[in-house]
Amino acid sequence: MIPLSVIGFMGLGFIMAVIIIIIKYWNRPYLRDIRFLGIAVLLLLGFLPFSQCLTLFGYGYELLKFSEYIMILLPFVLFLFFFTLFSRKEETLLVESEERYRILVEESNDGIFITDRKKFLFVNERMMDITGYTQEELLSINPFRLIHPQEVPRIINAVKTLKEQGSLNSLKLRILRKDKNTLIVLFNAKIIRHEGRLAVMGTIKDITDFETMQNELLKQEKLKSLTILAGGIAHDFNNFLTGIMGNLSILKMEMKHMKNREIIEILDEALEVCEKARGLTAQLMNFTRSGTPVKEATSIEKIIKESAEFSLRGSKSRCEFHFQKNLPIVRIDPVQISQVIQNLVINASQAMPEGGVVRIYVVVVDVNENYPLPLMPGKYIKISIVDNGKGIPEEHLGKIFDPFFTTKEKGSGLGLSVCYRIVKNHNGHIEVESEEGKGTAVHVYLPLEEGKPTESRKEGDSPRMVRGKVLVMDDEELVRDLVKRGLEKNGISVDVASDGEEAVQNYRKALESGSPY
Repeated sequence: MIPLSVIGFMGLGFIMAVIIIIIKYWNRPYLRDIRFLGIAVLLLLGFLPFSQCLTLFGYGYELLKFSEYIMILLPFVLFLFFFTLFSRKEETLLVESEERYRILVEESNDGIFITDRKKFLFVNERMMDITGYTQEELLSINPFRLIHPQEVPRIINAVKTLKEQGSLNSLKLRILRKDKNTLIVLFNAKIIRHEGRLAVMGTIKDITDFETMQNELLKQEKLKSLTILAGGIAHDFNNFLTGIMGNLSILKMEMKHMKNREIIEILDEALEVCEKARGLTAQLMNFTRSGTPVKEATSIEKIIKESAEFSLRGSKSRCEFHFQKNLPIVRIDPVQISQVIQNLVINASQAMPEGGVVRIYVVVVDVNENYPLPLMPGKYIKISIVDNGKGIPEEHLGKIFDPFFTTKEKGSGLGLSVCYRIVKNHNGHIEVESEEGKGTAVHVYLPLEEGKPTESRKEGDSPRMVRGKVLVMDDEELVRDLVKRGLEKNGISVDVASDGEEAVQNYRKALESGSPY
């Protein structure tokens, strides 16, 4: 049905009058050209209710007295009527279209704005949510104020591209919220005409969480690959060092009998260098072994105190502890977590060459779905290690957990990588906050798994010295020969094997011959 609001009730009455006139004077020559109009109007009546049609016939009959004048004005009136009818229809469609687009803009999950590059001309609700500004604040500031200072050169190039091509697609950049927090957004823009002048319409999508997740996955993949590589290198390198140091030690023992002080000093220097190399190998081994934690119920407070105080022995710094009251007993790998605390405390101390206070805060936090960290909901032990040292440059913050990345002259770049791997294997999270010249805070989150303290095992008597016959198995010939040589010097008979199968065969032969190991 056609609603009366579109053309008006009196307008339809006039249509009925026209129809009746056309029927009455159907054979008049001057009506032949407009008969089709009457037929068209009759068809329109098919869209009206029957009661309204009867009423309209009444209005039409009353207008018959003016039939002669109506016939003169008929072409003009019909033109005006149909023009008004279709104009209103277009206006209705336009209003409906504008309403649809308004809803799309306001309900969009992307920030949408229009700017003349000097100020914002329009912003939607999502734009306010992303930036943290109100609508009035955004409409009064320069859009470039939202850009992160380090992104300015890229934005300048992007503006040039926008001028040349008329549009810009999927530019990833950093912006600053009102609270100075940094967000990563995907930026799109297009040059349009707004209120009679050229302007830029753009959208921004907040992808900060997605980028954080991607970076976490890349770190874990990188660590996984390096773990395999480092494990192989460390194993082989450690075997070589064992052979070198073992032979040097035997040679040193021989030189002591000969009382050759000069040779002994040279051997000591060589052994010292080997010890440093073995320290690096030990770090590589720790890096590869920081896998599945062997958890036991223990006091986190005790581990943190002992590890931190041990790490600061001989340094100019001291520790200050702030523990939440009644911390629960937790299930963790005490060796691995102790290593994490030692590495972080040593880093904090080294950031303060002239000495200072390393503050350690330990609390229980409740993480929910809205917590701004990649953690499952639940309770966590939060360990914060804070120093007031020189801080970390912003450009280095994204690399500090990368293996072998270091800014220290004598650093190996493995300390924080090991910490990261251990914490992740505990299903936790580690993050760093730092500002140059003010200091650094490292936050470690460990899932709270409560348990009862594990009873310490009683140590038995010290093992007695073995003399007689032994079997040595190792896949490296250098190591086998070294161990054999050292044991034989102490009067022990030694057989060697290069693998498990050979060792079992030797063992059986010795057992059958009545001379077991």
